[in-house]
Order: sequence, then structure tokens, then C-alpha cells
Amino acid sequence: MREKTWTSEFAIEVGMRLIRPERAGPARSLAVLLHGMGQDGSLLASKLSDALGGSRHLLIPDGPLPFERSDGEQRLIGHAWYLYTGDQEAFLASAGRTAAWLEREIDAVVAAEGLEAGRVHLVGYSQGGYLAGIMLLDRPRRYASLVSICSRLKHEVWPDRADPAGLPPIAVLHGEKDRFLPIERARESAEALAAMGARIDFRAFPSGHGLSPEQAAATAEILDRIDAAF
Repeated sequence: MREKTWTSEFAIEVGMRLIRPERAGPARSLAVLLHGMGQDGSLLASKLSDALGGSRHLLIPDGPLPFERSDGEQRLIGHAWYLYTGDQEAFLASAGRTAAWLEREIDAVVAAEGLEAGRVHLVGYSQGGYLAGIMLLDRPRRYASLVSICSRLKHEVWPDRADPAGLPPIAVLHGEKDRFLPIERARESAEALAAMGARIDFRAFPSGHGLSPEQAAATAEILDRIDAAF
């Protein structure tokens, strides 16, 4: 028996949220908020939209990959940004496909809303922080900053992909009680990138893996400061 194999594209609809600022301002910037694994954009909308809205637009997409999870009583469908089995190259390929799709969505929003192309902030929580780091590496000049919350910057893949000294400001906000991703791992990656020349602002918070109000306030302060400097 002869076997034949091939690949075929399969598309699904992905939820997107765009929150316009309540008041007009000079920033004309966009913050892209990326949720954690198994979640959707509603969580970050509830935790960050009030703090980050101000005079900037917020784009809050759902991850494009369905992710089945349980809340203890029922099965739910959440979302993920990439597939990860431990294979580094497969991870980068999966994250790269999502990044290419998301960047097209970002470009469309920037054009439609009349925003400034170089003033796009990436804010990633947990798995969203991993994807945001890859996106920053692939096109560092198009982003104004990266805020990684309860996540880790994969410094081991950075030397061959981008010049850390040429990256925009990066903030890493991590909980000291994070049991899912210990703060030591996040600190190690931040310090490794700082040693390469990246501008890293590492902040520890007395919280766990959940996104805390203090981290939301710190994110707002960071983005406001960068927007004001333009």
C-alpha cells in the first residue's frame, strides 16, 4: 500500500476587541494586550482597560488556537497563542505563524484608526508575554515598548534573532509568589538580556501568577512615560 500525505489550511474565526480612548490625546498610540494560555481577551479587558485606556487605543485579541480547559465543574474552550511540546524550533515556527497573523491585524487597526505606526506597545501576560517577546525580536523597530507580566523572555533564542541594544524599552513585572513560573527564571532571563545591552526594567511584586492591580498600575505608568517622551 502506498501512502500519500499533505497539508491543508483550516481557518477559524478569532475574537478581537478594540477599545477607543474616552478622551482625545496627543499620544495616538496603540497597546496590544495578549492574554495567558487557555484564557481570552475578556480577562485583560477587565483588568487593564481602565488603567491603560486614557488617550491610547487598546487592541485585545483572542488567541487563534482553541484550547480546551476545565474550571473544575465543566469543560470550556479557551485560547492559546502557540503550540509547545519542548521542541524549540517547532515552538518558534508556531509562534511565528501567530505573530505574522497578529501583525497584519495590528497594521489594519493602525491604518483604520489613524494611529502612529511606530507607537505600538506590546503587553503580554503569561503565555502572551512569550509571544510578545518573539514579536519584538522579529520586528523591533515597529514597537515602542514591551511589558511582560508573569512571563519570561526567552533570552536563549535572542542572540541569533536581534541586536538587544537596538530594542525598545522592556519591562518585566513578576510576582514573588508565582508558583507557575518562579520569579528566579524571569529574573535570570531579564539579567541575561540586560547583559547583552537591552534596556530592562525588572520589577517584583508581592503576588502570585495572577495579574495584580499593582502590576496594572505599573504598566500604565510605563506606557504613559514612554508615550510622553515621543
